[in-house]
Amino acid sequence: DIVINEAVRIVKAILSRGVPTLILVGTYTIGKERLVIRMAEVLGVKIYAQPWKYNVLQCLEMPQFHSWFTEDPLHAQVHLVPIWQLNFKVMHQFFSSNRGRIERVVAFKPTGWTHTTTPGHQNKKNTRVTKSGTLSRTPPSKTGAAAAADDDETSELVSLQRKGNLSLYGLPYSEHSSFAELREFVAATRPSKIIPTVNNSSGEKVRQMIHMLTAQTL
Repeated sequence: DIVINEAVRIVKAILSRGVPTLILVGTYTIGKERLVIRMAEVLGVKIYAQPWKYNVLQCLEMPQFHSWFTEDPLHAQVHLVPIWQLNFKVMHQFFSSNRGRIERVVAFKPTGWTHTTTPGHQNKKNTRVTKSGTLSRTPPSKTGAAAAADDDETSELVSLQRKGNLSLYGLPYSEHSSFAELREFVAATRPSKIIPTVNNSSGEKVRQMIHMLTAQTL
């Protein structure tokens, strides 16, 4: 809840500046919904989910589902996107497709990898990505949406990367158990079928994941 509350605080501060902003939040096929639900509860924002995601969320039978979620992207200030799509290229595509309606895009990537230095997962705290792609700690003088980006909220909990009017926050947030705990659960319950929801982009990856979960437990 600490990380979720911090994300809500940041979004509230960003929206309070009055600059038209699109908020993107990364999720899995299922997972990370608590973050956007808290945003809807506290800030009263509407959340857009693509049709496939909308249908998945309906299965959770949330009492206030229709108050929180919409299938119309123009009626929502917060959009759910697959977490692996959260990068500056995709964020710029969102900005371009909404040009004239918004002035900046702010994305939140909730993952346990936020503060690691593993190649491919590295995020640098309170840094800016320049036009050349390098990281700089000295922001140039700007106005409007770019100035608002310069004033983005930061804290010890989150990482932040910026590129012009695009801001990408990393949130050290994970809802699932550790891999060891998942193996223990499988060993204790002996499920008849396991359906991986992450690292499942191919049949081979699915088989590897199931093998790692069930090895020496069946």
